[in-house]
Amino acid sequence: MHLKCRLHVAQMQIHKTNIEKMTITGIKYQDAIDVMFEDYKVGEGEVTITCYGDSWNYYWGSMGDRNIREFFQKADNDYLIRKFEMGIHKSNPDESEEAIRETLYKWIISERKNEFLTHYMARDNWGKVSHIYHDGIWANDNTIADIMGSCWYEYIDLPKRPNQAYESLNRIITHIKNALDYTDPLTEIN
Repeated sequence: MHLKCRLHVAQMQIHKTNIEKMTITGIKYQDAIDVMFEDYKVGEGEVTITCYGDSWNYYWGSMGDRNIREFFQKADNDYLIRKFEMGIHKSNPDESEEAIRETLYKWIISERKNEFLTHYMARDNWGKVSHIYHDGIWANDNTIADIMGSCWYEYIDLPKRPNQAYESLNRIITHIKNALDYTDPLTEIN
């Protein structure tokens, strides 16, 4: 071995960790799930999940006296989802044609009842709503502003629909927790 190599090897630090990998299959309507639990030391670990080309990973540096597997099992699904997928929400605004039209019609009725719109203004706005879409395609970006004003995005309260990405990750985490209930940990870190 050359002197240069010896110097680099002498400075190199090697750390061993315990990794438990599980593959979960055989669940109806669910692709295979791979999950790795990696304990760096007691109270510090990382989870990596892969399923059908998607992957999620998170490191926890302070879990008390638990290992990563125990921590994962006891943690709330919503907490885990928000760690794996920052900024995800349980639901998203429903921006479908039907939802936008329904919301605008309700807004016009409310404004008319509160006497913020005259009968003629309400009738005119009602007609504009029917022309927001043409053959299922957004026809006019200014129509909502014409109806609700330039700050319409502050007033519009679209109905919510479930976020499919959130629901999918929630199912995956639930499957992992169920699998953990039926398996023993391979090793314990002291």
